[in-house]
Amino acid sequence: MLIAGLLVILPDIALAKGYYVKERVVISLKKSPAENAATIGQASSDDYLEVRDQSGSWVKVVTPRGSEGWVLINYLTEDSPRSLIIEQLNTKLKSSTDNYRMLQETVRGLEKEVRELKYKLSNSAVEVQKTKNSFQKLKDSSSEYLTLEEGYRKLNESDITKTKEIDELTKENKKLKSSERIKFILIGGGFIILGLVTGFTLNALRSRPKQTGYRL
Repeated sequence: MLIAGLLVILPDIALAKGYYVKERVVISLKKSPAENAATIGQASSDDYLEVRDQSGSWVKVVTPRGSEGWVLINYLTEDSPRSLIIEQLNTKLKSSTDNYRMLQETVRGLEKEVRELKYKLSNSAVEVQKTKNSFQKLKDSSSEYLTLEEGYRKLNESDITKTKEIDELTKENKKLKSSERIKFILIGGGFIILGLVTGFTLNALRSRPKQTGYRL
């Protein structure tokens, strides 16, 4: 039965690329596939042995250190040893831990950037509010300026109108004064002429000789 079992597993050996040494064993590498053959090296637990040849229950392998020899297949396994699995898991864990730390550093950096952005945003909001206030003041000032400008324009128009009215009244006043002067001159001249005529008439009457007697 042992021979039959070996015949069953020999094709698998031919197809296999390598085996691991079983746990808790140290096996001897023989110079030839026989128990009494000279020992030329050793392979320890969890070593991965590359298969180069096979003969019955013996396989010719190469160790990770480059030693080549024959070992019994009973001490080998295709399954990855637990220590190797644990090592691989530890490596993955370390890698994951390193990645996690890197992610933490990245997150801290991002959080710092977010805080800085929030601070800048807060300052920007203050500046925006100041700008809005300035704009509102400017808008109010502009409205007040437009109101004042409109009032000034109306006052200016009213002043121009009143100036024209004053000019017209001044002209009328001058005309009236001229008319009054003419009337005064005419009236004064009339009185003078009347006085002269009256004086002349009185003088003429006074200078006429008196007649005596009566004429029939």
